[in-house]
Amino acid sequence: MKQNNQDMKNKLYRQGDVFIEECSIPNGTTKKKDKLLVEGEASNHGHYASCEVLEDEAGDMYLNSQGEITIKHLLMDSGQWTKEHHEIILPPGEYKVVVQRCYNPYLKAIEQVKD
Repeated sequence: MKQNNQDMKNKLYRQGDVFIEECSIPNGTTKKKDKLLVEGEASNHGHYASCEVLEDEAGDMYLNSQGEITIKHLLMDSGQWTKEHHEIILPPGEYKVVVQRCYNPYLKAIEQVKD
């Protein structure tokens, strides 16, 4: 049976430098102690998930929820909204968290994009 291109694409979501892709969670993940997805480099903020956050041995993170998932951009010390990124809502399901990276030609290195 031939699938059309729409059926073959995973859904993608983005908040700042964090991409979230619909996927199947691989075996061997463990529950992360907190719900922090990415910590800001200089301004005391982070991207947080409202659901269970899992991590594999390589440090890749996954989200898993039977209900809607909210991703918020909050100050780390107070939990207040930063007003920098609006929250996003994902439908129930399984997702992989992908932190955006870029190539620095001066250092000849791949680096995490700074939010």
